[in-house]
Amino acid sequence: MKKIKKDLKNRKEEELQKIKKEEEDLGYNNVSIHLDIMVSEETSLINEFLFSFLVAKFYTTNGNIIYIPNNIKIYVEVSNSFENYLKKFGILNVFEIKNIALGELPELELEEYIKQIFNIFF
Repeated sequence: MKKIKKDLKNRKEEELQKIKKEEEDLGYNNVSIHLDIMVSEETSLINEFLFSFLVAKFYTTNGNIIYIPNNIKIYVEVSNSFENYLKKFGILNVFEIKNIALGELPELELEEYIKQIFNIFF
């Protein structure tokens, strides 16, 4: 049984090293993740996810491992509501918080080909 656990641990470590190597090879320049948090009754699940994703930089679900390289920025947006998200999801208080009013939204920087796609639809 100990040998099986050791083998699994070694395989997991090998996979993580392989992922880290791929991360270095790809570079991931100018990549960021935007999480949008909305009203939910699943507070404990969201807190668990936020801790894993923001602090540990990985999340596992259904046997899949999601690893977030350190050079990728993660932005968390909470919906504008009457709920106090900073109280409900205390892990968010650990990070820099910036409130952006609707009139202060920065202009969206899109590549020219993406602008052309949006022009087709709008």
